[in-house]
Amino acid sequence: MSTLREALQRGLAMASRGEVRDAVSVLDEALLEAVGTGDPVWISLIGRNLALLCERDKQLPRAVNYIKDILNKVPTDRRSLYELGVLLEQLGDLDGSVLAFTQSLDLSLLANDQDLLNLLATKGFGNRAGTTD
Repeated sequence: MSTLREALQRGLAMASRGEVRDAVSVLDEALLEAVGTGDPVWISLIGRNLALLCERDKQLPRAVNYIKDILNKVPTDRRSLYELGVLLEQLGDLDGSVLAFTQSLDLSLLANDQDLLNLLATKGFGNRAGTTD
């Protein structure tokens, strides 16, 4: 897994220097490798970073595609569901965003993920104590 870590670090360093296209290329390759290993943590981590790069570059549909690809491989990824909700909300798909936030909330409650529960509360889903309204 050190090669995945190195690729992620290299891609993020490129992005911080403004080399977004090169960063996306590096992370795309790393994502393919992560998918090949079947490791859900690396699939999620690399895929979400790709989506964030696309979001920053105002490529929201592409970011959504990355998140949906992650969720096809890791359907219980509560953080990717949250990111999907954020992206869909930005695109004006309120029904889709509510569904994604609700699914993220359900999984976050099961995992007792307080950080994510707090983020969801700022979107009006649940409350900061981790219970639904």
